[in-house]
Amino acid sequence: MLLPMMRSKTLATVIISLFILGGIVSCAHEHPTGMREFEEGSAEEESERPSAIEEREEESGEENEYTAEEQTERLPEHPEYAAGLSEEVTLEDVANVVEKYIQDDSENDVFKFYDEKTDTWLALNLVKIHQDRLAQTKDNKYFVCAEFRGMDDSRYDLDFFVHNGTRYELEVDEDNISIHKINNRERYTWGYNRMEDVWEKQPVPKGKEYPK
Repeated sequence: MLLPMMRSKTLATVIISLFILGGIVSCAHEHPTGMREFEEGSAEEESERPSAIEEREEESGEENEYTAEEQTERLPEHPEYAAGLSEEVTLEDVANVVEKYIQDDSENDVFKFYDEKTDTWLALNLVKIHQDRLAQTKDNKYFVCAEFRGMDDSRYDLDFFVHNGTRYELEVDEDNISIHKINNRERYTWGYNRMEDVWEKQPVPKGKEYPK
C-alpha cells in the first residue's frame, strides 16, 4: 500500500516539475521573441518616416517659392549665425580676398591709392601678400599686410582689414586701408586696446609692428 502511494507522489512531483520547467522555458523564449518583434516594429516605423514626409509634401503640392539667392538673402544677418551657416574661414581665404580686391581695383596691374599724408595718388604694383602676417584680430575680422612696388621703385606695405560682410561674404574694409611702411620705414605700429577690444595705430616707438 505504501509503494503505490510513493509512486503517486513521485508521479505528481514529476508532473509539477515539468509544468514549472515548461513555464520557465516558455518565459525564456518570450523575451527574445518579444525583442525581435519590437526590433521589427521599430524598423518598420523608422522606414515609414521618410515616406510619411514625402506624402505630406505630395499632399501639400507646394513648391519652393524662393530661388537659391533669395534663400540666402533670408538667412539671419547677425555674425553669430554666420559662423554656423558658412564654411570655416581660413587665413588663406582672407589673403585671397585682399588679392582679388587689389586685382579688381587695378587697371593694367596698377593699383591706385591715395596717400593722405603726402596728398598724392600712388601707382602701385602688387608684389605679394605677407603670409606670415595674416591674423584674425577678433571674431569675423582679419588683418592682412600686402607689399607693393611704386613707379619710382619704392617699396610700400599697405595694411588691410577684412570682415564678414552681407550674405556672409568676406569683404575688405575700404575705409581702413593704410600705408604702414615706405622702403621698410614705419609710419606707425599697432597696439591692442583691451578696453575697446580693438587694434589701434600708435607711434613707432610703441606697440607692435602688426596685429597678431
